[in-house]
Amino acid sequence: MNQPTTKIHDLVEMLAKEGRNKILIPLIIKTAIAKAPWLAVPVVNPIFVWAISKLVDVFYDEAVLATFFGITNFQVGKQKDAYLEAVTQLEVTLTKHEGDLENEEVKKASEEFDKKLANLISFDL
Repeated sequence: MNQPTTKIHDLVEMLAKEGRNKILIPLIIKTAIAKAPWLAVPVVNPIFVWAISKLVDVFYDEAVLATFFGITNFQVGKQKDAYLEAVTQLEVTLTKHEGDLENEEVKKASEEFDKKLANLISFDL
């Protein structure tokens, strides 16, 4: 999975993987073996452990992806709201000054609009 990484992201991912490998997977295996002792049979156990590990990996990867998309959606939503506010402000300012593009207040509102638009389409999350 290719996604932007940061030091915090790397640290959280490392801690999550450690917790998953040292706590979650052993807990699932112990619980399943307690409920179905035949899963501890030497031939079955390695296959069962492998399958549980792969299943937890899939759920983990999907959770990471869903979290990444959720954060991205939240950030883009904030950028969209800021853009829409800048559009409204520009419209109000243009109406107030009757479309005079040389007015300082209109220029300022236009610059703010340009910044918000550039931020919205930059994908610099």
